[in-house]
Amino acid sequence: MNERQRRFADEYIKTGNGYQSAIKAGYSESYANNRITELLGNVGIKECINKQMQELHKNNTMQAEETLSILSDIARGKRELKRGEALRKRI
Repeated sequence: MNERQRRFADEYIKTGNGYQSAIKAGYSESYANNRITELLGNVGIKECINKQMQELHKNNTMQAEETLSILSDIARGKRELKRGEALRKRI
């Protein structure tokens, strides 16, 4: 997979819009308009998108589980939420 294809995959993950992602990745408007199906069907691009989406899902799941654990502890009186704690954990 070349650099432009990698940029396309990164942009597609952010926006979900193939045309805009192709333009931002450096493809011409004509190419983006006519060949978006080919880009999205490219095995390397699909694998890159799937891998990154799985990683994002994994990270979001972990954050949700951590948040639920903190809230459960607070509800049970096992801990208090300190000011800014939730923000620090996200960074």
